Amino acid sequence: HRIITLNFTWGDAAQLEQIARAAADELIENTSFYFQQLGTDEAGVTLIDGPLIGPVGGGVRDQVELPLRILLAFLVGVGIVFLLHYLDDSVRNRADVEALGMRVIGEIPRARK
Repeated sequence: HRIITLNFTWGDAAQLEQIARAAADELIENTSFYFQQLGTDEAGVTLIDGPLIGPVGGGVRDQVELPLRILLAFLVGVGIVFLLHYLDDSVRNRADVEALGMRVIGEIPRARK
């Protein structure tokens, strides 16, 4: 005794049920052709359960891909921010000028609110 399970994936549920029923009917009607390796014409196929049609869930890749893309985008964004900060050569205050070894001869005060 052996149990065979047939799994089909198809876009349309009604067509999928017809395909599954046709496959089961074909196995039942032509058992001796499909099971010649058994060496007997007495092999029989009995349908235990009819076709069960249900949605197929997404794979592991579908579940992991979006969070990985978000994480990668975040890390690239942080990397770009650090790169721009590193390459920025703006002088913003007196300490920046003095750190360059230059003398400050004047300073524009910040506007008061």
